[in-house]
Amino acid sequence: MAIKNNSKLAGAEIKGTSETFGAFGRYRVFAVHTRFDAVQWFVKDAECIDELTELPAVIRKADTKAEAMKGLESESEDLGYYCDDMPDVDAAGNCYSDADPGL
Repeated sequence: MAIKNNSKLAGAEIKGTSETFGAFGRYRVFAVHTRFDAVQWFVKDAECIDELTELPAVIRKADTKAEAMKGLESESEDLGYYCDDMPDVDAAGNCYSDADPGL
């Protein structure tokens, strides 16, 4: 089922698209309406807390659900990052931190 974007609702989460995954439901993927032609998929990580909102931080944004979830579903323990504060996000939308993973 294709999800239709409604640019008049830009920034609003699309109901019925949310799904938790990963060990203990660590991640949540969901679609959001944009001002452009297509929806965007976001992933929040319950272990990365946004300092401003004190809610789980968005760690990834992608054009498709599969792209947003790639690598998180089966490799979540082997990513090699720990988000102590608001995560840094690279150009691909991936979360990373300078924190020492041995802590």
